[in-house]
Parts: sequence; structure tokens; C-alpha cells
Amino acid sequence: MFARMLDRARRHKASILPVLWGPVLSMAGIAIGTRVLTQVTSTSTFGEIKLVQGATGLAMGLVARPLTQFAMREYHEAKVVDRGEVFEAHVNRLQLQLALVLAILIVIGLAIARTTGLPLGWATVLVAWPSVVSETVLQGRVAFALTRNEQKKVSLVEVAKQWGLSFVAAGAMAWIADSAAVFLLSQAGFTAACLLAFRHGSGAVAPRPTDEERKGWNREALHFAIPMLGAALFNWFMSIGDRYLLARYCSTDEVGRYAAVYGLVSGPIVAVGGTASRLLFPLLFQAAAQKRVASQRAMIRMQFVLGVAVGFAAVGAVLLCGRWIVALLLAPAYREGALPLMTWIAAGHACLIVSFSLEMSAFARKRTSAFTISTGMAAATNLSLNLLWIPSQRAVGAAKATFACYVVYLIANSILLRPNRSERESLTESPKPKDQDG
Repeated sequence: MFARMLDRARRHKASILPVLWGPVLSMAGIAIGTRVLTQVTSTSTFGEIKLVQGATGLAMGLVARPLTQFAMREYHEAKVVDRGEVFEAHVNRLQLQLALVLAILIVIGLAIARTTGLPLGWATVLVAWPSVVSETVLQGRVAFALTRNEQKKVSLVEVAKQWGLSFVAAGAMAWIADSAAVFLLSQAGFTAACLLAFRHGSGAVAPRPTDEERKGWNREALHFAIPMLGAALFNWFMSIGDRYLLARYCSTDEVGRYAAVYGLVSGPIVAVGGTASRLLFPLLFQAAAQKRVASQRAMIRMQFVLGVAVGFAAVGAVLLCGRWIVALLLAPAYREGALPLMTWIAAGHACLIVSFSLEMSAFARKRTSAFTISTGMAAATNLSLNLLWIPSQRAVGAAKATFACYVVYLIANSILLRPNRSERESLTESPKPKDQDG
């Protein structure tokens, strides 16, 4: 068995190596970028940036990401009938149209929020538009590269974003002004540059689908994405919503400090925990399209084991090295109360990355409706605990609520995504699969 694993690793070396060096360099970019940004940005400005990014994250989670997940899964179905390139071109056009409309809606929503008391400047509201368009389109391109197992291309884009955006934005704010609007414009410009470089590297002529194909794919996209809308909304409450309660009960300074610590801790954990997901997603979706149930189960089990290992390591690293991390990677204005935040955030995201294996299973089996229930339960837990704890415990209360909601999310997914009777029978009756991943 060990010899077989080594042989498979050698055959997939071109895909495995970028999955390893990509997250390592990205983590370094997150760490150094956090220090650079916090050094030149006030806590109030950083909090304003995160409030805008939270609002755009909600809209993109409701519209862009479900389409992206559908595209990654359905691409392999289309490829089976030799229509993969046509499907990709169709989704890319659809993603651009959605990005343009979505960006307008986000600006309108931010403008309304500003008039009702959200502490945002008008310039910050307006420059959200190009940032949303460029980020949405780039996400779609990267998703197709990932599902085609073009791991080197994906790693290059991620590393470039983690390193380049922080330095470009920090340089712009140091040169022009400590302003959220300057940051967002820098983000939009750098993301657009990444998109142009990415498109230049792949640049194929986009074929057109038939009317029947277009209608069929759009119908399948709706069936896939609609059950995810509730999950996307609840997910936003779990990971972003607490910033708005912090702004309501505390200040944008508290939002800035909390968001800086949150990103510093969660980013590396998710990057490492998602390493196996990046490698396994294209193989898993291929196995799902070919009805190889046993192969799917083996890959999901591998992701689960890695998630548990990374989760324990992350919490241990924070407990042992937390003071050193804070002193080295956060500017002085962001260090107050950072240690307890780091512990709770790390523990919560340890639970989250264990859940990655269950999420992979749901996407492969097209059981995305389960997410609505599990994320709904987790979001209700998060919101109620935030309302209870933030007024008295401030950012620490938000971090504790984050931990609690991800525990609920993990438990709920474990129950809801257990194989049903027909899936257990399929696994029992399936012949031992041949090694088709090589």
C-alpha cells in the first residue's frame, strides 16, 4: 500500500508540488502582509476596509461562489461528452454578467447602509464597484484552473495576490493617504492585473453552446445553487457578521483589531487545511462523474485525517507561540487583547477545516441542501452568542461565538451528511475500483 502511494505521488508530482509550495508562500504573504498593512494603517481605517469587504463577501457568497462551485463540479460532466471547453466559456460569460450587476447592487447596498449609520465614507462606497468586478471574474477563472488540476497556475495567482496586494495597498496608503478608498482602489487594480496575466496564460477562443446546452446548464446551475443560498447567508453570519455587531456596540477600531487578528490566524489554518482539498477536488469530481464511489470515500477520508492533524497543530502553535506571533506580526496598535482572540479563533477554524471533508462529500454527491440546515444552525448559534457576549466582552465575545458556531457546524454536517441507504448499498455493490487517478 505504501509503495502504491509513493508511485501515485511520483506520477502526480507536477500537481502535488504546487499544492505544497503555494500555501507555504501564501502563509508567508499573509503573515508579512499583515504586519506591513497594520504598520501603515490605523485600526479605524482597517475596520472600515473590513466592513466593506464583509458586505461584498455577502453578495459574492450568495451569487458568485455557488456558481463557481457548480462550474467546478459540472465541468467534469460536460467533459465526459467532450463539451468541457464550451461549458467553461459559457460560465465565464455568465460570471462576467453577474459580476457587473452584483457590483452595482453592492454599491447601492453600501450607500443605504451608510445613510443608516454604518461608518463608511462615500469614496469607500463608490470604489467597491471595480473591486467586486475584478475579484468575481478572477475567482471564476481560478476555479476552472483548479478543477482542471492546473495547480501551478492556481498557486502562482494565490501567492501573487497574498504578497502583491499587501505591499501595493500599503505603498499606496503610505504615499497617498491612510484611506479605505485608496486600499480598495489598489486592490481592484492589482486583482485586475492578476486577471489579465491569468487570461493571457490560458487565452483560448470562447466557443458558443447550443441553445439546448445553454438552457440545460443554466437550469442545472439553479438547481445546484439555490439550495446553497441559505447556506451562503448563514456562512456570512458565521464568519463576517460579528464585525457589524462590533461596529454597533464598540467602534471601527475594535473591528480593525479583531479583523487583523482573525485574518492572521484563520488565513494560514484555512490555507494548510485546504491543501488536500485543492489536490483532491478535481480527482473527487472526476470520480463522482464516473460513479466511482469507493474512490470518493477514500479521498474524503484522507481530507478528514489531514484536517484533524492540521487543527491540532494550529491550536498547539497558538498556545505555545502566541506571544511571539503577536509581537512579530502585528503592529503595536493591534496587539491589545490579541492572545485570547487567537486561541478561540484557532480552535474554531480547527473545527472548520475538519468539516472540509464533509463539504467535499456534499459537493460530489450534489447534496448541497444539507448546508442550509447545518450553516443555519451554526449561524443561529453565532448570532445569539454574539448578541449575548459582544456588549460585555467585545472582540473576545465574538471570537468565542466563532468557536461555538464552528463546533455546531461540524456536528451538524457529521449527522446530515452520513451516507443514506442507497449510497451504502452502492458502496457495498460496487466492484473494487481500478486506479483511474493516474
